[in-house]
Amino acid sequence: MKGLTLIEVIIYLAIMAIFISATFLLVNQSLENAERVRIKTETAANLELVMKKIEWAMNEAEIVNSPAVNASSTQFSINQFSSSFNPVVFALNGDKITLSKSGGSAVDLTNDSVQVNDFLVEHFSTVDNPSTLRIRLSISGKSSGRLGQVASTTVQMFFVVNP
Repeated sequence: MKGLTLIEVIIYLAIMAIFISATFLLVNQSLENAERVRIKTETAANLELVMKKIEWAMNEAEIVNSPAVNASSTQFSINQFSSSFNPVVFALNGDKITLSKSGGSAVDLTNDSVQVNDFLVEHFSTVDNPSTLRIRLSISGKSSGRLGQVASTTVQMFFVVNP
């Protein structure tokens, strides 16, 4: 007799189903890992861009316009030494950090792939110490629901304004 018995067909189908399921799980896991890496990279890139822009502005800072001394805010404004960009304003707008220069319209520094959870600027100053800004920034990556929160980073920066 030639051909396959019913038992052989069932066994072959079971082996094929196991192989297809394992392949599907492997591909699915690879895609999830790629998405995690993309979200972490995007979060780090957005954080680095915001930090570099703040460092650029603060390296030339002459005067802190806001927040007031011994106050805190979700935005800050500075004037730079001999700059045509004055005032330079960083602000939390919804879940994005924005930058405006010379009173112009605000430009988003962060993109739609991330969410800014916290942006707090505190201004300290005493008679003996110059103006100091403490900036706390927390950014998390947005994922496609199933992954949950993949990447979240919080940094704290201190800047002394040159008198």
